[in-house]
Amino acid sequence: MVATPWVVNIGDLALDGRSGVLWGFASEQQNANFVMLDEGESMLAHRNDEVDVIIVVQSGDGEIVIDGSPHPLAAGSIAVVPRGTVRSIQADRRLLYFTVHQRRDGPLVGNSAGV
Repeated sequence: MVATPWVVNIGDLALDGRSGVLWGFASEQQNANFVMLDEGESMLAHRNDEVDVIIVVQSGDGEIVIDGSPHPLAAGSIAVVPRGTVRSIQADRRLLYFTVHQRRDGPLVGNSAGV
C-alpha cells in the first residue's frame, strides 16, 4: 500500500495562542509535529530511548538542553537529538519548531522543566 502524500503550508496554521502541537502527522513509520511554545513555556525534560529526533526551528528563541548541555535555538536552527539522551526545550520568545522521527508516543508540553 502506498501512503497518501501530505503537503501543508505552515503559514496557514492558526497561531491562536494555544501551546503544544499545532499540526501532526503519523504514519506506520513516521511522526512529524509542528509545535508552539509561548514565552516561558517548556517541553519537559524527558529521556527518549526509542528514536533519534530532528528539530528544525521556524521562529522564536529558546534553548535546548541535551544531557545537561545547553544549546541556543533561533530561527533556522537544526538540532539532532540522539536516542538515549535527556532533553528539554525552553522558549525565551514564542518558539515554533518542527520535529521528525520514527513513530512513537507524543511529546510532553508544560510550564516548567522537570524530569
